[in-house]
Amino acid sequence: MQPERWAKNATKWIPNNGRRRRGRPRKRWRDDLDNFNTEWCEQALERDTWNVTITDFDLTSYRQCLSKWNAAAAVMHRECQALGARCLAVQYERLVLRPRETLARVLQFLELPWSERVLHHERYIGRPHGVALSNVERSSDQVVRAVNREALDKWVAHVPADVRADMAELAPMLSRLGYDPWANPPRYAEPEDPAAAAAPAPPNHPLDT
Repeated sequence: MQPERWAKNATKWIPNNGRRRRGRPRKRWRDDLDNFNTEWCEQALERDTWNVTITDFDLTSYRQCLSKWNAAAAVMHRECQALGARCLAVQYERLVLRPRETLARVLQFLELPWSERVLHHERYIGRPHGVALSNVERSSDQVVRAVNREALDKWVAHVPADVRADMAELAPMLSRLGYDPWANPPRYAEPEDPAAAAAPAPPNHPLDT
């Protein structure tokens, strides 16, 4: 089944073939949903109206999200430290600001040879032997884009002043990971030379033809 057809196939009711038996019609599985919301079927088919949710995160509360993030980051940091040399921590902002330097470190950690193609993942999405993405995954519209820096400060103007004032207490992992919890906007590493970061991928690969 094509990914974009699953909602239609899952919500459309197909009646039994043949003659209906005597008595009251059998209750359909969707009848309870119809009693709750008569437009649920149409809404399920309209992907653009779906809300993005993250389990246990209240996306209307910056305080709750920061606390949840801090707890998750603390667990990951502790587990990475326990693994020692078998774990490599990669900061998102360093990846997008200094992609060549960061990806070189990742490939070295994985004991893989360097390839310029890792700087241009967007060129291989949807290509034969390339990267396949789901049409129903909400983050796919971001993954198809080239590495960019838009998300680094997109959130700055949205965090309430009282939350910014309590940032160090709400998320102490910020300081532990090397961030200044009071910096708004945040201070990141210097970006790479744009010419180096945007170097073209070599054309001698099957995916490039």
